[in-house]
Amino acid sequence: MRTVCVLVLASAAALLGAWWSFGRSAFAAETADAPARFDEVPAALRELLPDEAEDEHLFQAWLGETIVLGRSPELGTNELPRFAREPGVPVFANIVLPDGREARAVAVRYLPPAPGHDELLSGLRSAQGGPRTTDADAHPVEVVVAKPAERLGATLARLRMLLVLSWVGASILCAAGLAWVVRRGLGPLADLGDQIQAKDETDLGTPFDLPRAAEELEPVIERLNGFRERVGDAIDREHAFAAHAAHELRTPLAGLRSTLEVSLSRERDAAEHRESEQASLEITLQLERLVARLLELSRAASPNTNVDVEAIPLRPLVMESWTPYSDAAADRGVFLESGAEEGWTVHTDRQLFGRVLQNLLENASNYADDGTAVRLEAEEDRGAWTVRVSNRTTGLDAETTRHAFDAFWRSDSAHSAVGRHAGLGLSLCRDVMNRLGGAIEVDGEDDVFRATLRLPPRSAGGARADRSE
Repeated sequence: MRTVCVLVLASAAALLGAWWSFGRSAFAAETADAPARFDEVPAALRELLPDEAEDEHLFQAWLGETIVLGRSPELGTNELPRFAREPGVPVFANIVLPDGREARAVAVRYLPPAPGHDELLSGLRSAQGGPRTTDADAHPVEVVVAKPAERLGATLARLRMLLVLSWVGASILCAAGLAWVVRRGLGPLADLGDQIQAKDETDLGTPFDLPRAAEELEPVIERLNGFRERVGDAIDREHAFAAHAAHELRTPLAGLRSTLEVSLSRERDAAEHRESEQASLEITLQLERLVARLLELSRAASPNTNVDVEAIPLRPLVMESWTPYSDAAADRGVFLESGAEEGWTVHTDRQLFGRVLQNLLENASNYADDGTAVRLEAEEDRGAWTVRVSNRTTGLDAETTRHAFDAFWRSDSAHSAVGRHAGLGLSLCRDVMNRLGGAIEVDGEDDVFRATLRLPPRSAGGARADRSE
Protein backbone atom coordinates (compact mmCIF):
# COMPACT_ATOMS: atom_id res chain seq x y z
CA MET A 1 0.00 0.00 0.00
CA ARG A 2 2.85 2.41 0.75
CA THR A 3 4.29 1.78 -2.71
CA VAL A 4 0.97 2.50 -4.39
CA CYS A 5 0.62 5.78 -2.47
CA VAL A 6 4.12 6.88 -3.54
CA LEU A 7 3.33 6.14 -7.19
CA VAL A 8 0.05 8.05 -7.01
CA LEU A 9 1.73 11.08 -5.45
CA ALA A 10 4.49 11.03 -8.08
CA SER A 11 1.94 10.88 -10.89
CA ALA A 12 -0.03 13.74 -9.38
CA ALA A 13 3.12 15.87 -9.03
CA ALA A 14 4.10 15.26 -12.65
CA LEU A 15 0.64 16.19 -13.91
CA LEU A 16 0.53 19.32 -11.74
CA GLY A 17 3.91 20.39 -13.12
CA ALA A 18 2.74 19.94 -16.70
CA TRP A 19 -0.46 21.87 -16.08
CA TRP A 20 1.43 24.67 -14.32
CA SER A 21 3.74 25.06 -17.32
CA PHE A 22 0.77 25.09 -19.67
CA GLY A 23 -1.05 27.68 -17.59
CA ARG A 24 1.93 30.02 -17.51
CA SER A 25 2.46 29.75 -21.26
CA ALA A 26 -1.20 30.32 -21.97
CA PHE A 27 -1.34 33.32 -19.60
CA ALA A 28 1.72 34.83 -21.20
CA ALA A 29 0.24 34.40 -24.65
CA GLU A 30 -3.03 35.98 -23.62
CA THR A 31 -1.42 38.92 -21.84
CA ALA A 32 1.28 39.67 -24.41
CA ASP A 33 1.38 43.33 -25.37
CA ALA A 34 -0.30 44.01 -28.72
CA PRO A 35 0.12 47.19 -30.74
CA ALA A 36 -2.61 49.74 -30.24
CA ARG A 37 -4.88 49.95 -33.25
CA PHE A 38 -7.48 52.48 -32.10
CA ASP A 39 -5.56 55.70 -31.67
CA GLU A 40 -7.97 57.41 -34.03
CA VAL A 41 -10.97 56.52 -31.84
CA PRO A 42 -12.09 59.53 -29.87
CA ALA A 43 -10.95 59.45 -26.24
CA ALA A 44 -14.50 60.01 -25.01
CA LEU A 45 -15.69 56.93 -26.95
CA ARG A 46 -12.81 54.80 -25.78
CA GLU A 47 -13.93 55.49 -22.24
CA LEU A 48 -17.19 53.66 -23.05
CA LEU A 49 -15.32 50.54 -24.24
CA PRO A 50 -13.60 47.86 -22.15
CA ASP A 51 -9.86 48.06 -21.71
CA GLU A 52 -9.46 44.92 -23.79
CA ALA A 53 -10.78 46.78 -26.87
CA GLU A 54 -7.36 48.42 -27.29
CA ASP A 55 -5.55 45.16 -28.18
CA GLU A 56 -6.40 42.73 -30.97
CA HIS A 57 -10.15 42.85 -30.28
CA LEU A 58 -12.60 44.20 -32.84
CA PHE A 59 -15.47 46.41 -31.76
CA GLN A 60 -18.46 48.32 -33.00
CA ALA A 61 -20.81 50.68 -31.14
CA TRP A 62 -24.33 51.88 -32.06
CA LEU A 63 -26.62 54.56 -30.80
CA GLY A 64 -30.16 53.33 -31.06
CA GLU A 65 -30.86 51.15 -34.09
CA THR A 66 -29.12 53.06 -36.90
CA ILE A 67 -26.42 55.42 -35.73
CA VAL A 68 -22.89 53.92 -35.63
CA LEU A 69 -20.81 55.52 -32.92
CA GLY A 70 -17.60 53.83 -34.06
CA ARG A 71 -15.98 50.66 -35.21
CA SER A 72 -12.55 49.08 -35.54
CA PRO A 73 -10.67 50.32 -38.62
CA GLU A 74 -10.13 46.68 -39.66
CA LEU A 75 -13.88 46.34 -40.23
CA GLY A 76 -13.98 49.12 -42.82
CA THR A 77 -17.65 49.44 -43.80
CA ASN A 78 -18.49 45.94 -42.60
CA GLU A 79 -20.77 45.37 -39.64
CA LEU A 80 -20.44 43.15 -36.57
CA PRO A 81 -23.60 41.25 -35.70
CA ARG A 82 -25.79 42.71 -32.97
CA PHE A 83 -27.20 40.33 -30.36
CA ALA A 84 -27.47 42.25 -27.10
CA ARG A 85 -30.74 41.78 -25.25
CA GLU A 86 -31.57 43.34 -21.91
CA PRO A 87 -29.75 46.55 -20.95
CA GLY A 88 -26.79 45.99 -18.66
CA VAL A 89 -26.66 42.21 -19.24
CA PRO A 90 -23.66 41.05 -21.32
CA VAL A 91 -24.34 38.30 -23.86
CA PHE A 92 -21.58 36.01 -25.15
CA ALA A 93 -21.74 34.24 -28.51
CA ASN A 94 -19.63 32.61 -31.20
CA ILE A 95 -19.80 34.69 -34.38
CA VAL A 96 -18.29 34.81 -37.87
CA LEU A 97 -16.41 37.98 -38.74
CA PRO A 98 -17.02 39.72 -42.10
CA ASP A 99 -13.74 38.26 -43.40
CA GLY A 100 -14.94 34.73 -42.59
CA ARG A 101 -12.91 34.13 -39.43
CA GLU A 102 -14.52 32.67 -36.35
CA ALA A 103 -14.54 34.83 -33.26
CA ARG A 104 -15.78 34.96 -29.72
CA ALA A 105 -17.89 38.06 -29.01
CA VAL A 106 -19.68 39.82 -26.19
CA ALA A 107 -22.47 42.37 -26.63
CA VAL A 108 -23.88 44.72 -24.03
CA ARG A 109 -26.49 47.48 -24.17
CA TYR A 110 -26.19 50.57 -21.99
CA LEU A 111 -29.28 52.45 -20.96
CA PRO A 112 -28.83 55.36 -20.42
CA PRO A 113 -25.30 56.12 -21.56
CA ALA A 114 -22.75 57.26 -19.06
CA PRO A 115 -23.09 60.89 -17.87
CA GLY A 116 -20.97 63.47 -19.62
CA HIS A 117 -21.32 62.02 -23.12
CA ASP A 118 -24.38 63.94 -24.36
CA GLU A 119 -22.20 66.44 -26.20
CA LEU A 120 -20.25 63.68 -27.95
CA LEU A 121 -23.36 61.83 -28.97
CA SER A 122 -25.01 65.06 -30.20
CA GLY A 123 -21.98 65.80 -32.39
CA LEU A 124 -22.03 62.27 -33.86
CA ARG A 125 -25.71 62.50 -34.74
CA SER A 126 -25.18 65.84 -36.41
CA ALA A 127 -22.27 64.45 -38.44
CA GLN A 128 -24.51 61.57 -39.60
CA GLY A 129 -27.39 63.89 -40.57
CA GLY A 130 -29.46 63.47 -37.45
CA PRO A 131 -30.72 65.95 -34.84
CA ARG A 132 -28.24 67.29 -32.35
CA THR A 133 -30.52 66.83 -29.35
CA THR A 134 -30.21 63.51 -27.50
CA ASP A 135 -32.69 61.35 -25.68
CA ALA A 136 -30.67 58.68 -23.94
CA ASP A 137 -33.73 56.92 -22.62
CA ALA A 138 -35.04 56.36 -26.16
CA HIS A 139 -31.71 55.60 -27.83
CA PRO A 140 -29.48 53.20 -25.85
CA VAL A 141 -25.86 52.50 -26.72
CA GLU A 142 -24.94 48.95 -27.79
CA VAL A 143 -21.34 47.79 -27.94
CA VAL A 144 -20.11 44.52 -29.49
CA VAL A 145 -16.52 43.43 -28.87
CA ALA A 146 -15.14 40.39 -30.72
CA LYS A 147 -11.86 38.54 -30.60
CA PRO A 148 -10.69 36.25 -33.39
CA ALA A 149 -10.49 32.64 -32.27
CA GLU A 150 -7.10 31.77 -33.79
CA ARG A 151 -5.25 32.17 -30.53
CA LEU A 152 -8.04 30.45 -28.63
CA GLY A 153 -7.92 27.60 -31.14
CA ALA A 154 -4.18 27.34 -30.69
CA THR A 155 -4.63 27.34 -26.93
CA LEU A 156 -7.27 24.62 -27.18
CA ALA A 157 -5.02 22.63 -29.49
CA ARG A 158 -2.21 22.86 -26.94
CA LEU A 159 -4.69 21.88 -24.25
CA ARG A 160 -5.78 18.84 -26.25
CA MET A 161 -2.20 17.85 -26.84
CA LEU A 162 -1.41 18.29 -23.15
CA LEU A 163 -4.39 16.18 -22.19
CA VAL A 164 -3.36 13.41 -24.59
CA LEU A 165 0.24 13.51 -23.43
CA SER A 166 -0.86 13.59 -19.80
CA TRP A 167 -3.13 10.58 -20.38
CA VAL A 168 -0.42 8.67 -22.23
CA GLY A 169 2.23 9.53 -19.66
CA ALA A 170 -0.04 8.73 -16.73
CA SER A 171 -1.06 5.45 -18.35
CA ILE A 172 2.55 4.43 -18.95
CA LEU A 173 3.53 5.47 -15.45
CA CYS A 174 0.59 3.64 -13.87
CA ALA A 175 1.20 0.54 -15.98
CA ALA A 176 4.86 0.47 -15.02
CA GLY A 177 4.03 1.12 -11.38
CA LEU A 178 1.35 -1.54 -11.29
CA ALA A 179 3.65 -4.05 -12.98
CA TRP A 180 6.31 -3.32 -10.39
CA VAL A 181 3.83 -3.52 -7.52
CA VAL A 182 2.32 -6.78 -8.80
CA ARG A 183 5.76 -8.30 -9.35
CA ARG A 184 6.85 -7.23 -5.88
CA GLY A 185 3.59 -8.41 -4.34
CA LEU A 186 3.70 -11.80 -6.06
CA GLY A 187 7.28 -12.42 -5.03
CA PRO A 188 6.29 -13.85 -1.61
CA LEU A 189 3.67 -16.02 -3.33
CA ALA A 190 6.38 -17.49 -5.52
CA ASP A 191 8.42 -18.20 -2.40
CA LEU A 192 5.36 -19.80 -0.82
CA GLY A 193 4.85 -21.94 -3.92
CA ASP A 194 8.46 -23.11 -3.69
CA GLN A 195 7.96 -24.04 -0.04
CA ILE A 196 4.80 -25.98 -0.85
CA GLN A 197 6.56 -27.77 -3.72
CA ALA A 198 9.39 -28.79 -1.39
CA LYS A 199 7.02 -30.24 1.24
CA ASP A 200 6.33 -33.95 1.53
CA GLU A 201 4.87 -36.23 4.19
CA THR A 202 8.23 -36.31 6.01
CA ASP A 203 8.53 -32.53 6.31
CA LEU A 204 5.11 -31.48 7.58
CA GLY A 205 6.51 -30.42 10.94
CA THR A 206 8.18 -27.30 9.49
CA PRO A 207 5.69 -24.39 9.21
CA PHE A 208 5.43 -22.13 6.20
CA ASP A 209 7.15 -18.80 6.75
CA LEU A 210 7.24 -15.65 4.57
CA PRO A 211 9.15 -12.87 6.39
CA ARG A 212 8.67 -10.43 3.45
CA ALA A 213 4.99 -11.13 2.99
CA ALA A 214 2.44 -8.31 3.01
CA GLU A 215 -0.13 -8.08 5.76
CA GLU A 216 -2.83 -9.32 3.38
CA LEU A 217 -0.99 -12.68 3.04
CA GLU A 218 -0.71 -13.37 6.77
CA PRO A 219 -4.20 -14.96 7.06
CA VAL A 220 -3.37 -17.20 4.06
CA ILE A 221 -0.15 -18.37 5.71
CA GLU A 222 -1.97 -19.01 9.00
CA ARG A 223 -4.69 -21.07 7.31
CA LEU A 224 -2.09 -22.95 5.30
CA ASN A 225 -0.13 -23.80 8.43
CA GLY A 226 -3.33 -24.96 10.10
CA PHE A 227 -4.08 -27.16 7.10
CA ARG A 228 -0.51 -28.49 7.23
CA GLU A 229 -0.98 -29.47 10.87
CA ARG A 230 -4.27 -31.23 10.16
CA VAL A 231 -2.76 -33.13 7.24
CA GLY A 232 0.19 -34.08 9.43
CA ASP A 233 -2.13 -35.33 12.16
CA ALA A 234 -4.12 -37.35 9.63
CA ILE A 235 -0.96 -38.93 8.23
CA ASP A 236 0.24 -39.74 11.75
CA ARG A 237 -3.09 -41.40 12.50
CA GLU A 238 -2.87 -43.40 9.28
CA HIS A 239 0.64 -44.53 10.14
CA ALA A 240 -0.43 -45.46 13.66
CA PHE A 241 -3.47 -47.29 12.30
CA ALA A 242 -1.32 -49.27 9.86
CA ALA A 243 1.17 -50.13 12.61
CA HIS A 244 -1.57 -51.25 15.00
CA ALA A 245 -3.29 -53.24 12.27
CA ALA A 246 -0.02 -54.99 11.40
CA HIS A 247 0.55 -55.75 15.08
CA GLU A 248 -2.96 -57.13 15.56
CA LEU A 249 -2.67 -59.28 12.46
CA ARG A 250 0.75 -60.54 13.40
CA THR A 251 -0.42 -61.99 16.71
CA PRO A 252 -3.03 -64.45 15.32
CA LEU A 253 -0.84 -65.23 12.34
CA ALA A 254 2.02 -66.15 14.68
CA GLY A 255 -0.37 -68.34 16.67
CA LEU A 256 -1.60 -70.05 13.52
CA ARG A 257 1.97 -70.67 12.37
CA SER A 258 2.98 -72.08 15.76
CA THR A 259 -0.02 -74.42 15.83
CA LEU A 260 0.71 -75.75 12.38
CA GLU A 261 4.43 -76.15 13.11
CA VAL A 262 3.69 -78.10 16.30
CA SER A 263 1.15 -80.25 14.48
CA LEU A 264 3.66 -81.08 11.75
CA SER A 265 6.66 -81.57 14.02
CA ARG A 266 5.93 -85.27 14.54
CA GLU A 267 3.45 -87.99 13.76
CA ARG A 268 0.16 -87.53 15.62
CA ASP A 269 -3.03 -89.48 15.90
CA ALA A 270 -6.39 -88.32 14.57
CA ALA A 271 -7.49 -86.76 17.87
CA GLU A 272 -4.38 -84.62 18.11
CA HIS A 273 -4.72 -83.52 14.50
CA ARG A 274 -8.34 -82.62 15.15
CA GLU A 275 -7.35 -80.55 18.17
CA SER A 276 -4.76 -78.66 16.09
CA GLU A 277 -7.25 -78.10 13.31
CA GLN A 278 -9.80 -76.76 15.79
CA ALA A 279 -7.26 -74.30 17.20
CA SER A 280 -6.28 -73.21 13.69
CA LEU A 281 -9.95 -72.68 12.84
CA GLU A 282 -10.47 -70.45 15.86
CA ILE A 283 -7.43 -68.36 14.94
CA THR A 284 -8.68 -68.11 11.33
CA LEU A 285 -12.08 -66.94 12.54
CA GLN A 286 -10.33 -64.34 14.68
CA LEU A 287 -8.43 -63.11 11.61
CA GLU A 288 -11.64 -63.02 9.62
CA ARG A 289 -13.37 -60.88 12.28
CA LEU A 290 -10.41 -58.53 12.44
CA VAL A 291 -10.26 -58.10 8.65
CA ALA A 292 -14.04 -57.58 8.53
CA ARG A 293 -13.76 -54.82 11.16
CA LEU A 294 -10.96 -53.16 9.23
CA LEU A 295 -13.05 -53.18 6.07
CA GLU A 296 -16.05 -51.77 7.93
CA LEU A 297 -13.90 -49.03 9.44
CA SER A 298 -12.51 -48.10 6.02
CA ARG A 299 -15.98 -48.18 4.43
CA ALA A 300 -17.48 -46.04 7.20
CA ALA A 301 -14.73 -43.41 6.86
CA SER A 302 -15.12 -43.22 3.09
CA PRO A 303 -17.06 -40.16 1.83
CA ASN A 304 -18.45 -42.32 -0.99
CA THR A 305 -20.42 -44.55 1.38
CA ASN A 306 -24.12 -44.34 0.52
CA VAL A 307 -26.62 -43.70 3.31
CA ASP A 308 -29.96 -45.29 2.47
CA VAL A 309 -32.59 -43.91 4.83
CA GLU A 310 -35.55 -46.17 5.53
CA ALA A 311 -38.14 -46.68 8.26
CA ILE A 312 -36.90 -49.31 10.74
CA PRO A 313 -38.76 -50.45 13.90
CA LEU A 314 -36.37 -49.68 16.76
CA ARG A 315 -37.23 -52.56 19.14
CA PRO A 316 -36.82 -55.39 16.55
CA LEU A 317 -33.50 -53.85 15.44
CA VAL A 318 -32.23 -53.84 19.04
CA MET A 319 -33.22 -57.48 19.59
CA GLU A 320 -31.68 -58.50 16.26
CA SER A 321 -28.40 -56.81 17.26
CA TRP A 322 -28.41 -58.52 20.70
CA THR A 323 -29.16 -62.05 19.50
CA PRO A 324 -25.62 -63.03 18.37
CA TYR A 325 -24.28 -62.38 21.88
CA SER A 326 -27.23 -63.40 24.03
CA ASP A 327 -26.16 -67.01 24.57
CA ALA A 328 -22.63 -66.17 25.67
CA ALA A 329 -23.98 -63.39 27.88
CA ALA A 330 -26.58 -65.68 29.42
CA ASP A 331 -23.82 -68.11 30.42
CA ARG A 332 -22.42 -65.30 32.57
CA GLY A 333 -25.79 -64.21 33.84
CA VAL A 334 -25.80 -61.03 31.73
CA PHE A 335 -29.13 -60.04 30.17
CA LEU A 336 -30.59 -57.12 28.20
CA GLU A 337 -33.07 -54.57 29.58
CA SER A 338 -34.49 -52.78 26.51
CA GLY A 339 -36.34 -49.51 26.89
CA ALA A 340 -37.28 -49.42 23.21
CA GLU A 341 -41.05 -49.72 23.05
CA GLU A 342 -43.15 -51.18 20.30
CA GLY A 343 -44.11 -48.68 17.61
CA TRP A 344 -40.96 -46.59 17.75
CA THR A 345 -39.51 -46.21 14.25
CA VAL A 346 -36.01 -45.15 13.32
CA HIS A 347 -35.47 -43.47 9.94
CA THR A 348 -31.86 -44.20 9.08
CA ASP A 349 -29.59 -46.60 7.22
CA ARG A 350 -30.43 -50.05 8.57
CA GLN A 351 -27.06 -51.66 7.93
CA LEU A 352 -24.93 -48.81 9.31
CA PHE A 353 -27.01 -48.04 12.39
CA GLY A 354 -27.55 -51.74 13.07
CA ARG A 355 -23.76 -52.18 13.04
CA VAL A 356 -23.40 -49.43 15.63
CA LEU A 357 -25.96 -51.07 17.93
CA GLN A 358 -24.35 -54.46 17.41
CA ASN A 359 -20.91 -53.14 18.38
CA LEU A 360 -22.22 -51.37 21.47
CA LEU A 361 -24.21 -54.40 22.65
CA GLU A 362 -21.24 -56.71 21.96
CA ASN A 363 -18.91 -54.54 24.05
CA ALA A 364 -21.49 -54.26 26.82
CA SER A 365 -22.12 -58.03 26.93
CA ASN A 366 -18.40 -58.84 27.00
CA TYR A 367 -17.32 -56.29 29.63
CA ALA A 368 -20.39 -56.28 31.89
CA ASP A 369 -19.94 -57.83 35.33
CA ASP A 370 -21.37 -61.30 35.71
CA GLY A 371 -24.98 -61.32 36.77
CA THR A 372 -25.66 -57.68 35.73
CA ALA A 373 -27.91 -56.13 33.08
CA VAL A 374 -27.09 -54.32 29.87
CA ARG A 375 -29.53 -51.41 29.69
CA LEU A 376 -30.74 -49.69 26.50
CA GLU A 377 -32.75 -46.47 26.86
CA ALA A 378 -34.25 -44.14 24.25
CA GLU A 379 -35.85 -40.72 24.49
CA GLU A 380 -37.09 -38.02 22.13
CA ASP A 381 -36.32 -34.30 22.16
CA ARG A 382 -38.08 -32.20 19.48
CA GLY A 383 -37.81 -34.83 16.81
CA ALA A 384 -34.23 -35.88 17.66
CA TRP A 385 -33.71 -39.15 19.50
CA THR A 386 -31.06 -40.24 21.98
CA VAL A 387 -30.19 -43.92 22.55
CA ARG A 388 -28.04 -44.97 25.54
CA VAL A 389 -26.38 -48.34 26.12
CA SER A 390 -24.82 -48.86 29.55
CA ASN A 391 -23.29 -51.71 31.55
CA ARG A 392 -21.65 -52.11 34.95
CA THR A 393 -17.90 -52.82 34.90
CA THR A 394 -16.04 -53.07 38.19
CA GLY A 395 -12.72 -51.22 38.20
CA LEU A 396 -13.63 -48.80 35.40
CA ASP A 397 -11.07 -45.99 35.23
CA ALA A 398 -10.84 -42.65 33.45
CA GLU A 399 -8.27 -43.99 30.98
CA THR A 400 -10.86 -46.33 29.52
CA THR A 401 -13.23 -43.52 28.56
CA ARG A 402 -10.37 -41.28 27.41
CA HIS A 403 -9.04 -43.84 24.91
CA ALA A 404 -12.36 -45.47 24.08
CA PHE A 405 -12.37 -44.18 20.47
CA ASP A 406 -8.69 -44.97 19.75
CA ALA A 407 -8.36 -47.75 17.20
CA PHE A 408 -6.77 -50.95 18.55
CA TRP A 409 -6.66 -49.65 22.11
CA ARG A 410 -7.86 -52.03 24.80
CA SER A 411 -8.01 -51.74 28.54
CA ASP A 412 -6.04 -54.08 30.75
CA SER A 413 -9.13 -56.17 31.45
CA ALA A 414 -9.68 -56.62 27.70
CA HIS A 415 -6.23 -57.96 26.86
CA SER A 416 -7.25 -61.41 28.04
CA ALA A 417 -9.90 -61.48 25.29
CA VAL A 418 -7.54 -60.99 22.36
CA GLY A 419 -9.25 -63.70 20.42
CA ARG A 420 -12.61 -61.90 20.55
CA HIS A 421 -11.81 -58.18 20.40
CA ALA A 422 -9.62 -56.06 18.15
CA GLY A 423 -10.28 -52.69 19.77
CA LEU A 424 -12.09 -51.34 16.69
CA GLY A 425 -15.70 -51.28 17.94
CA LEU A 426 -16.09 -47.72 19.26
CA SER A 427 -13.78 -46.24 16.65
CA LEU A 428 -15.99 -47.80 14.00
CA CYS A 429 -19.13 -46.55 15.74
CA ARG A 430 -17.84 -42.97 15.77
CA ASP A 431 -17.12 -42.97 12.04
CA VAL A 432 -20.49 -44.56 11.23
CA MET A 433 -22.40 -42.03 13.35
CA ASN A 434 -20.58 -39.21 11.58
CA ARG A 435 -21.73 -40.66 8.27
CA LEU A 436 -25.31 -40.77 9.59
CA GLY A 437 -25.14 -37.11 10.64
CA GLY A 438 -25.23 -37.99 14.33
CA ALA A 439 -22.74 -38.33 17.16
CA ILE A 440 -21.59 -40.76 19.85
CA GLU A 441 -20.31 -39.98 23.34
CA VAL A 442 -18.97 -42.19 26.13
CA ASP A 443 -18.59 -41.60 29.84
CA GLY A 444 -17.87 -43.68 32.92
CA GLU A 445 -19.00 -42.99 36.45
CA ASP A 446 -19.53 -45.24 39.50
CA ASP A 447 -18.29 -48.26 37.53
CA VAL A 448 -20.93 -47.75 34.86
CA PHE A 449 -19.76 -47.41 31.24
CA ARG A 450 -22.30 -45.54 29.12
CA ALA A 451 -22.35 -44.94 25.35
CA THR A 452 -24.80 -42.29 24.06
CA LEU A 453 -26.00 -42.11 20.45
CA ARG A 454 -27.56 -38.86 19.22
CA LEU A 455 -29.64 -39.09 16.06
CA PRO A 456 -30.59 -35.85 14.25
CA PRO A 457 -34.16 -35.15 13.15
CA ARG A 458 -35.09 -36.39 9.73
CA SER A 459 -35.43 -32.77 8.51
CA ALA A 460 -31.75 -32.26 9.36
CA GLY A 461 -30.71 -34.76 6.73
CA GLY A 462 -29.81 -37.62 9.07
CA ALA A 463 -31.61 -40.32 10.99
CA ARG A 464 -34.88 -39.78 12.85
CA ALA A 465 -37.04 -41.88 15.10
CA ASP A 466 -40.82 -41.41 15.28
CA ARG A 467 -42.67 -42.12 18.51
CA SER A 468 -46.18 -43.36 17.91
CA GLU A 469 -48.61 -45.09 20.25
